Amino acid sequence: PKPTCELLHGWERTGVSWWRAQTTRYFVRPQEWLEQSLKMTTEALGLQIPPDTISMHVHTDEPFDTMAYAAKLDDFFDEAENIRTVRPHVRTVFLTATDPAVLAQASSKWKGRWDILSLPLETALTPPALEGHAGLAHRMLLWLALHVQCEYFVVTRLSHFTRLVDEVRVTSGCFNRLVIALTGPPQYGK
Repeated sequence: PKPTCELLHGWERTGVSWWRAQTTRYFVRPQEWLEQSLKMTTEALGLQIPPDTISMHVHTDEPFDTMAYAAKLDDFFDEAENIRTVRPHVRTVFLTATDPAVLAQASSKWKGRWDILSLPLETALTPPALEGHAGLAHRMLLWLALHVQCEYFVVTRLSHFTRLVDEVRVTSGCFNRLVIALTGPPQYGK
């Protein structure tokens, strides 16, 4: 049966539980080669997560507006505004999405009100030799490493990727950071 939540393209046959467990392993037991690769890439891109950044990953593997329980981009930024109400110094959002239109919409609508950091899918990675599944895995690990550095999290429980961010957040000593879950299937609560 077709899953009711996000799976990364190309990873459907390996199973979500396997993928999430293998990915979490890299952060629970850090590997020097991975840390060096991620460090090289973030330095090459000049991307650094400042303190008090809000993490957002917008689920877009299916037509976004047709998904049951889908959270709209406005919902994410409404919750970011709620965080800012309590913490007025918060100005930065780290936003990832597999649909470039989401990043474009966020930039056109909220750039100026928010400092929006992102790493679009088409951004070249270091090392450049990574292609196919290896390149996708490297990008997802990079996204994950950057998201976990954030102080606040606005997520949807439909996304396996944001569930993974949450698992790594909890197991890496960041369990006391604020998480706002927008939506999810009824069995997971809202």
